[in-house]
Amino acid sequence: MKPPAAVLDATAEYLDAEDAAGNWQTECCIQDKQLHAAASVLFASWKAWAEAAGEFVGSQKGFSQKLVGRGFEAKRMTDGKAGFAGLGLRPPPKKPEQDDDDVSGYDAYR
Repeated sequence: MKPPAAVLDATAEYLDAEDAAGNWQTECCIQDKQLHAAASVLFASWKAWAEAAGEFVGSQKGFSQKLVGRGFEAKRMTDGKAGFAGLGLRPPPKKPEQDDDDVSGYDAYR
């Protein structure tokens, strides 16, 4: 017996929301066949994101296996380090500029 479409849709939506690696990829990465990144750099980004999000970090090996499972090709970089083709990191978001007078962050309460 096939479950109703509403149940299938709700399940898919739940699984998407629970996909921490996919959320990290959406927020922190750029997919482009011309990009490549070192596995250690990607893992450092994942670790920082996962810790901030309260997600399980795991090992670098497990993380690399997740990326292979998502279709990214593990490749040696030109410097011999392990890396992945087709994936790069987004530049970090710029922090809003702070007033020179507002070093403490309490000006809003004056």
